[in-house]
Amino acid sequence: NEGWNAYHAQAAMEGGVLYPVPPSFMYNNYPPLSYYVVGALGKAWGDYIAAGRVISILSYVFVCWGMARAIQSMGGGVVQALFGATIFSTVLAMDYDYLGMDDPQLLGHGLAVVGLIALFRMPRSIGTLALAAFFYSLGFFTKHSLIILPLASFLWLAVYDRRAAVIFALSGAVFLGAGLICFQLWFGQSLWSHINSP
Repeated sequence: NEGWNAYHAQAAMEGGVLYPVPPSFMYNNYPPLSYYVVGALGKAWGDYIAAGRVISILSYVFVCWGMARAIQSMGGGVVQALFGATIFSTVLAMDYDYLGMDDPQLLGHGLAVVGLIALFRMPRSIGTLALAAFFYSLGFFTKHSLIILPLASFLWLAVYDRRAAVIFALSGAVFLGAGLICFQLWFGQSLWSHINSP
């Protein structure tokens, strides 16, 4: 993972080809946002792998904080928030290969947790719902497999606040569509074709 991600982060900074097409034997099925985030730090630092590792660790800490914050937003106290974040952080540290690895997974989770926290802000305004959808979209454009939290958030809103669910879904569709259009304009290709590569 680390060599792959460092190669693409460097390519993003130096004008290399992130999404080659046939007859190239390489195919990239990851969205591009992490390459630019890690690439910017890696270029300044001079080491793309180390930059990715630092971002992974900082994202891990941020996700743990975000989980504690989300628990408090749902009515949990400090003890419950610390307990939930501690369980999550411990299991992740013991059983999760991506912790401290130059990989976009935890960066994507870090962006998505901002969206989760925004959803719990009360009262839920159009702005906070759009903000949540925006950060969930950033999470997707960082790691394309991060779709469960936005889907669960939509289903939760659909049960408890249908108006908010509609606004959230429409906002998400706008941000997702805008991101896909930007990708098409920037790279001259469809992101879906790369994500769905065989």
